[in-house]
Amino acid sequence: VAIFESKMDYAAAYQQMPIDDVNVIIANTTSNAHKVAELLKKENLTENVMFFNQNDLPGYKFVVDIANDINLKKYKSINYDVIEEYKKDVNDILINDEKIADRITDCTLEQHEKIVNSLEALKNIQKELEKKPQITRDDLKRANQNQQQEQNRGYERY
Repeated sequence: VAIFESKMDYAAAYQQMPIDDVNVIIANTTSNAHKVAELLKKENLTENVMFFNQNDLPGYKFVVDIANDINLKKYKSINYDVIEEYKKDVNDILINDEKIADRITDCTLEQHEKIVNSLEALKNIQKELEKKPQITRDDLKRANQNQQQEQNRGYERY
């Protein structure tokens, strides 16, 4: 079973890989993970599963949600450099004139859960950094003026 996040990913893989004799599921959105899992269980398609996910937090959550729902511990997936290729997908591999099949690797649920946890941690850190007030030039000028006024008051006392 080949599971794709989108039609574009399927079209990219179809250009390079012989997937005519493979059951294909196109989710159309990562929010359909549980529907995909239900279909896999219903059709008893829980062996030889291969994910063609995007290299981003929703893409990895998509894989983890399906794998958890159908109790899948091992499967095949596209191997990305999580940081350097962030937000890349199967179509990008095709555009870069790479062989998609060379990127397919054995994966485990545990590996993808670690990636999800790491990406969520980075996302949370980024949110925290965005919450902190940014210091502007005007803030620095005001702070400098306040400091100058304090110094001047100190001189007046003597």
